Amino acid sequence: ETRRAPLCDVPPMIAGNRHADGGNLTGPLTALVVLNDSKYAGTTYMYMNGNSVALCPMTVGTPPNDFEGAVHHECGGHGFGFLADEYVYYDKRMPDSEISELRTWQGYGYQTNLDLDGNPQTCFWSDFVGREGYEGVGLFEGGGLYRYGVWRSESNSCMNNNVAYFNVQSRQAIVRRIMSLCGRDFSLEDFIASDPGSPAAFAMASLSHKTSPHPLGRPVLIPIVETKF
Repeated sequence: ETRRAPLCDVPPMIAGNRHADGGNLTGPLTALVVLNDSKYAGTTYMYMNGNSVALCPMTVGTPPNDFEGAVHHECGGHGFGFLADEYVYYDKRMPDSEISELRTWQGYGYQTNLDLDGNPQTCFWSDFVGREGYEGVGLFEGGGLYRYGVWRSESNSCMNNNVAYFNVQSRQAIVRRIMSLCGRDFSLEDFIASDPGSPAAFAMASLSHKTSPHPLGRPVLIPIVETKF
């Protein structure tokens, strides 16, 4: 199986974006690189220090497997939200080596839209399981390319098939990052007050969009804490 992952020399790309603003950009940077190609492909390079580069060709396809869907998934989901893929391509359990790697990155706040224990009381989205307005939230086995041994919070989401909808844990991760970049504390109460909820009907309706038979490239996780770009 050929994975559709464009290549990129990330450090110069980050440096170029900073200099484009006269060198005034500070802190973590998410860059979107639009590739002059129409194929369905894409991948994202994520650094542990918060920098990321999403590579998205100008895909011509049926929504959500088109350019807009790829940008939502790669740049919004992987690049800014630090989210993991939720689709399934291998009908087997996630290997122990990948479980260990995922736990390591989750320790730094990355890819928390997947859970490895399957316990509704301890999963990252436990605050929403059984909550009114979040009937679509639970433990749905499958994610990170594997059918078993890993769970996601809803039946469908942008990180599965590029639909313009992020499940509750993805939304929570994105808002947590926004608050962190603003230097403010995350408040669960404020989040719920502004969140649209996760009704089961919406998640099921979004499943009418099929996942492309061709997997996008996995996000590239680079364990660098301090790097000057």
